[in-house]
Order: sequence, then structure tokens, then C-alpha cells
Amino acid sequence: MCAMGSTCVAGTCVATNLVTNGDFETGDFTGWTLSDCGPGDSGGYGPGGAQHGSFFALTDCPFSGGQATLSQTISGLTVGQTYTMTAYYNGFANGTPDGVTFYVNGMAIASRLNQGNSNGWFPVTGSFTASTTSAVFRFSFGSDPNICGVDNIVIM
Repeated sequence: MCAMGSTCVAGTCVATNLVTNGDFETGDFTGWTLSDCGPGDSGGYGPGGAQHGSFFALTDCPFSGGQATLSQTISGLTVGQTYTMTAYYNGFANGTPDGVTFYVNGMAIASRLNQGNSNGWFPVTGSFTASTTSAVFRFSFGSDPNICGVDNIVIM
């Protein structure tokens, strides 16, 4: 028998991503609520394209001030269990300041700041211990003077 949040495939338990549309492959923000500064595009733009698939969350919002924020409620958590979040961030070599911060119920669990002149998708990881069976997961990201992106968010 598999634990909650897992799927049994041919007798093997496989963890299920708790994030809806974490790879943005719907080509839009299905499953997410957008607030603050709005992303300029949801997909396929920038050097090298998406980290995974064809689409990613993209913003040209300023890092200082009105960063874009995407949020959703994740459910199916087991109280007391520790969950790991992985995601990818790209500042597209546009200089600093830039960055992304991920939160669960308002508590920061991971960030990547001032990637600066480095181009490419860089992993961001964090963890949290569930205190309830559902939680608000969100991330805020921005860049001065140009764009940055987030892709392939997984919580297991």
C-alpha cells in the first residue's frame, strides 16, 4: 500500500507532485493565482527555452518592489511529514538584482538571489514539515532591468 500523495504502479510506489501545473505546460497559469506585477509571458521565451518542456513562468517585473507572485493551495499533506521542493530559476544573464523566493504558509523555504550575469537554469531546493493537511505555496520573482523565469516546480 502506498503512502498518501503516492501512486502505486505495478506494485511500486511513485511519489506524486503536489504542485498543479508546476512545469507550466498548459501554456498558461492554470492552477495558479497571479498577484502583484503580472508576468510578461508564460512560455518558451529566452535563451535556451524552458528548463523542462516548452513553457515556463516568465516575468519582467522589477525585483525591488512589485515582484510577480504566483500561488496555489497544495493539499494531501501528512501532518509531521517533511516535503522537498525543487524548482529551476533563470535570470537570463540580465544582471542584478534578480531572484526568486518560495514560501509555504508565508514562511520562506528557498530562494536564489542575484544570479547576475550567469545564464542557464539553476536548481533551487527547499523543504518544510507539514503542520496541516493543506498549505498555501507561493513564489515571488523579479529582475532589474529585464526578465527572469521559473520552471519545473515539484513538491514531494
